[in-house]
Amino acid sequence: IMYTSGSTGKPKGCCVPTAGVWHRFRWGTTLLGFTGDDVFLLKTPATFDCSIPEMWVPMYLGCTSVVVPDGEHLDFEVVRESMARGGVTVAHFVPSVLSLFLDFVNAGDLPALRQISCTGEALLLSHREKLTKKLGRSLPLFNLYGPTEACIEVTFFEAKDDDEGAAHGFPIGFSGDAGVHMYVVDPNDATVLMPPGAKGEICIGGIQVAYGYFNRPELTAEKFVPNPHGAPGLLYRTGDLGTMSADGLLQYNGRSDRQVKVGGVRIELGEIEAVVLKRFPSLLNVAVEKANERLVGVAAPRPGEKLPSAQEVQTALAAELPAAYVPSEWHFRDALPLGSAGKVDHNLVLAWVRDQSKAKMWGAIYDELYFANELQVSDGVDDPTMDWAAYTDSFTKEMHDRPTIQEWVDETVAEVLAWSPKRVVEMGCGKGMIAFRVAADPCVTELVACDLSRLATEYVERVFHSHVATTGGGTSPNSSASSDKSEVTCSLSTHVRDASNFAGLADASFDAVVVNGVSMYFPSVAYLVETLMAGLPKLMSASGKYHFGDVISREHYKLFLLRRARFFTHSFEELRSAEVSEEITASGKDRCFEPELFYALQLAGRLRGVAGVELQLKHGKIMSEFGRYRYNVILHLGPPPAAPLALVSVPGGEACSGARVSATALTAALATLAAASPRAVVACHGILNARLSADALLASGAEDSPAPAV
Repeated sequence: IMYTSGSTGKPKGCCVPTAGVWHRFRWGTTLLGFTGDDVFLLKTPATFDCSIPEMWVPMYLGCTSVVVPDGEHLDFEVVRESMARGGVTVAHFVPSVLSLFLDFVNAGDLPALRQISCTGEALLLSHREKLTKKLGRSLPLFNLYGPTEACIEVTFFEAKDDDEGAAHGFPIGFSGDAGVHMYVVDPNDATVLMPPGAKGEICIGGIQVAYGYFNRPELTAEKFVPNPHGAPGLLYRTGDLGTMSADGLLQYNGRSDRQVKVGGVRIELGEIEAVVLKRFPSLLNVAVEKANERLVGVAAPRPGEKLPSAQEVQTALAAELPAAYVPSEWHFRDALPLGSAGKVDHNLVLAWVRDQSKAKMWGAIYDELYFANELQVSDGVDDPTMDWAAYTDSFTKEMHDRPTIQEWVDETVAEVLAWSPKRVVEMGCGKGMIAFRVAADPCVTELVACDLSRLATEYVERVFHSHVATTGGGTSPNSSASSDKSEVTCSLSTHVRDASNFAGLADASFDAVVVNGVSMYFPSVAYLVETLMAGLPKLMSASGKYHFGDVISREHYKLFLLRRARFFTHSFEELRSAEVSEEITASGKDRCFEPELFYALQLAGRLRGVAGVELQLKHGKIMSEFGRYRYNVILHLGPPPAAPLALVSVPGGEACSGARVSATALTAALATLAAASPRAVVACHGILNARLSADALLASGAEDSPAPAV
């Protein structure tokens, strides 16, 4: 049983005949000219069917295999060094992964390599050209095609430098041998063969066709049918579209399940993607998805290449395709999500597009809220660098007062500036309260400020040039930055984009990424993870800090909702009802997160390059909702510690274990520890958060303990 990669849906277990697998090995060995002297590269994850020939053909021939360490198949420096060290002669890549790999290769690097084969995506002329250019020689390159349902691959084609290629890439070629039968049939009737050159559904017959899907009888009956074209056995309906010439040459034209209808017009998404890749060689991957009855395009550049503008892509498509085929919207990312096989995961792309739609909605909302008359600051102080329009207090439904916002801003700025960053990017800058003060600090030379609201970014640009860059403004009385005009040397650039979109910002170039006070509006947990993973590569790998601030604690959000209900709508007796309490806590709309999430992401290896995760309670003396129910996360980049720190006991710690230990005794014990073991990590458990004591009593039903709104 071999499982599909899941790139076109949920992975399915294919019950393949052993004879079919060996058949694939035999014709592949003959056509590709493998010998016992070859050295194969084994790097493909076992969840991708192409790992089967990588593992078994060398054993079948008695060859050597060079094994890339587990999980390092997309670390192209490791792959290149493994190939060079082992003298690899034969390798396999998904085309887009090959393109990325070649960015790490120079002429003369891999002298033993004599052949590369590709499967999984359209092989383009640009791939062939880049291979020759980077290696400095014309290496044989083979385009193989086939599904897991037919024992991995069924056709082959040698992609040469002088081939022009087609709109959808090089042909997928000819049948591997006489035991593999290829057909192009009417998509609505598999008994009808299409004439040469006519587009239809590609179907496969012969010895390599699987028996069906494991425990999926209905899907098996749909996809595996008796072969009506003379050959014995089953016919597998691939769902791929293509044409076949009179001499049996197959061209691939996308998938039938990537055909959509928009406005009554049937559109092949793969055709749009292929045209974009052809017209813009600087792009590595392109995905076009149907979302909310419209087409949306998402593209990622090749490393080091400049992104085209959305208008340039629209214009190029309009010149080559019907108007209905031109997506109404384009997004650009540093990379598109890939499955384990290295192919674009369209399910994840579509989910991201839907999240972008929600984020765009928030941008439109804040274009209005930030500048609505009834939500403006009107306390008599004329300071455009401190504009907290739309920051309303949840307990008074009035605008927060200046001291509360000033403390919140000052504490956040102090945290960002603690490590004296030079280059800073802030996602979700709003009207610039944090950005202005960070930019005014002498250590900061560049600030990139981004927000969903176009009007907000225009405001930031305007106020920066009128009050910060020219007057040294943007500082508060408690700020460490001077108001001396000569000290404001920071340059500012702004972008209208959501918090997860770091496209176009150079990797390893920023000292700090700031995402503060916006996570409560995130559309999903997946979006949070995307925001973290997209921002981390932008930081200096040895010392960068990712400030992810003002996160609503999931544990404490219940306390907030109950306190708000007690403040406005419910009596203490009503809140003691479990049913009422559950109803209130279920009514919350803000996105909140467990602090443990960030530790779990690091332990799972999702936060690449992060040496430590630091969680901080909000600092400040004012009892506001900012300090009571939220926390900050700081991700510290750098090499992991060589060894965990040794456990040490607190001198005199026994005296501090009592329930009523005095602050004086605890302070003395910690001072003694600091002197004896200055690098020791202190773990404290069971210390109550005094800011939440009254809320905890209220939530437990023990006491109607009052708490101030601020």
